Amino acid sequence: MSHAHARPREFHRTKIVATLGPASADESLIERLLLAGVDVFRLNFSHGDHASHGAVVARIAKLRDNLRRPAAILADLRGPRIRIGNLGERSPIHIRRGETVVLSCEETVDESRIPVSYPAFSRDVSPEDRVLIADGALELKAKSIRGKDVECEVVYGGMLTSYKGINLPGSRVSAPALGEKDLADLAFAAKMGVDYIALSFVRSVDDVRMARRAMSHLGSRAHLCAKIERPEALANLDAILAEVDAVMVARGDLGVEVGVENIPVLQKRIIAKAMEARVPVITATQMMESMIENPRPTRAEASDVANAILDGTDAVMLSGETAAGRFPVECVEVMQKIAVRAEEELFRRAIERRRRRGNRAEHVPAAVEEATVGAAAHCAEDLDAAAVAIFTDSGRTARLLSSRRLRIPIYAFTHFPETWRRMALYHGIEPVLTDGAKSVEEMVETAEGVLRARGALHMGERIVLVSGATNVSGATNSVRIHTVGVIGDA
Repeated sequence: MSHAHARPREFHRTKIVATLGPASADESLIERLLLAGVDVFRLNFSHGDHASHGAVVARIAKLRDNLRRPAAILADLRGPRIRIGNLGERSPIHIRRGETVVLSCEETVDESRIPVSYPAFSRDVSPEDRVLIADGALELKAKSIRGKDVECEVVYGGMLTSYKGINLPGSRVSAPALGEKDLADLAFAAKMGVDYIALSFVRSVDDVRMARRAMSHLGSRAHLCAKIERPEALANLDAILAEVDAVMVARGDLGVEVGVENIPVLQKRIIAKAMEARVPVITATQMMESMIENPRPTRAEASDVANAILDGTDAVMLSGETAAGRFPVECVEVMQKIAVRAEEELFRRAIERRRRRGNRAEHVPAAVEEATVGAAAHCAEDLDAAAVAIFTDSGRTARLLSSRRLRIPIYAFTHFPETWRRMALYHGIEPVLTDGAKSVEEMVETAEGVLRARGALHMGERIVLVSGATNVSGATNSVRIHTVGVIGDA
């Protein structure tokens, strides 16, 4: 079935990733989220089981086919997460500043010790190490290690409940990037045909390569997203960016690991490096946290979303806001309004920069494909084109042009459904699923037909067509300027 003539909607550039959970897993709500502007649905494999996730994947697949929306599915693996164990009837435990508590990774513990779910906990912790619990709400300092027990002093106390997350800033966690649960979840995600796999707690490029090997063994063609939430990942960021298809600024655990005062600067640095590497980047965690309970965000949250977009992020992500919140649809609608306004400022700044440099190119493209994309971008801007139309098999050309952050709408045509879905994450790209075009003339006809049907193109307006002269993926080398209603233009 061709999806060329999808129902028109307002063009938006910054993509919205929404986490599905107990508050948003039924079919009617997923449909409302899609219509409100969600581009990527995130499934958090730290929670739920395969049966519930499988049912959600089936609902998304059905709805995106019915609605002709290229919504991608991102499976977020838990990774080597360290947690407090089951406290049973003792939960909650009130721990007080200055007192001594014992954390233990023994399989069974008595009431004088607090269980930890990570078997190597006592090996990875050293005396004087900080132990942060529940995103840093509770802080302990390790004092001594005896077998599988770690004796700690309470620095900041409070109520401790079962299964709270533990962070060990400054410690080298020895657990592999993919544990037993992750490998089982990865196999399930591959079977379900998800579009993106998010790898948690990435430390180095070796973690990325391990995941690639596992995905290849399972026959998964999903793209890999590295979550940047460990200090080691920051130190190895360039190498990681060279190996992945996307990255996520996972501000929750990253903030606990490096301190919240460093997050704004690190966010800007990660986004800038990702843009330079032409790798899509998602900004995540607590973007509109107050909307879990309230129908409107705070002013600070609105500023946070806008600033991430002004930093250059491809996508902004909602977690608890849509997974467990009371106002999931309203949250998406408000986020999209903030994004549209921030994008206006982004393009105003771009026009000012261009005026100051006198229309000179900012850099010299390094390869034929980069040069072609650069030429298309400059043609589109100089001619004030109504749109750019890309014909792509893999989506690579769309990703390269996306990084240019054009104010002009970019429509990416493909006849591969998986490419159509993946491009839903790319900033400023409107994916279009069509039948394959066999010549440049057919591409022109297809692009003009789709864009005119959507009301995005009118007589006398120009479109810039980007394609390859061969059938080889990655061989983009052709730019054509077409004026609607004019035959034989260049």
